Amino acid sequence: MDCFTCQGNGELECPKCNGTGHHQREGCCQNCEGQGCLSCSRCNGNGRID
Repeated sequence: MDCFTCQGNGELECPKCNGTGHHQREGCCQNCEGQGCLSCSRCNGNGRID
């Protein structure tokens, strides 16, 4: 079954940079390391839950 938190994508938009990967004052987002997304904690990034 697809993860309902990430809709089966395995990733979520980074809440600290709103998915941009950077901050105006801080540069590269340290929370997502500039990726703009984080691995879904509910499904551990695999997009599926049993």
